[in-house]
Amino acid sequence: MKYTKVFLGLGSNIADRKKNINTAVDFINQNNKIRIVKFSHIYESPPWGYKNQENFYNQVIEIETELEPYELLIFIKSIEKKMGRQTDIKWGPRNIDIDILIFWDIIIRGDFLNIPHRYLLNRCFWLVGLCELNDSINILGENVKVLLERERDRDSIKIVC
Repeated sequence: MKYTKVFLGLGSNIADRKKNINTAVDFINQNNKIRIVKFSHIYESPPWGYKNQENFYNQVIEIETELEPYELLIFIKSIEKKMGRQTDIKWGPRNIDIDILIFWDIIIRGDFLNIPHRYLLNRCFWLVGLCELNDSINILGENVKVLLERERDRDSIKIVC
């Protein structure tokens, strides 16, 4: 079976944020159709969208997977459910959020899945992690390093660990 390179974004701003991210990574690692290749640092960033909440911890991980995009989406949503994620407020507080950022060179625009992630170019906390892992990535024709250099919020992102 062919493995495809994928970048996932993980975030948490409830309870032990670092532990939540590490737990999600452990669940991802248990899938025999996924190999974790690299991790970015964990970054702390202000909330995006809904501002009245705690800062987030965010991490980007590079994986290789045999799963198709929709299979991966179902799998990561099952992890969020296992971990008790609530979605009461759009972009609101959450113990875990796992998003498919890039699925190699695939582009999908749908009701339930958008690849690259529809807000990827606007979320500095993901651009920082992507740039750390591979600064030659192009997202819809734009280099991630160039995108990050233009991002005005980059100074609000701090390395946690």
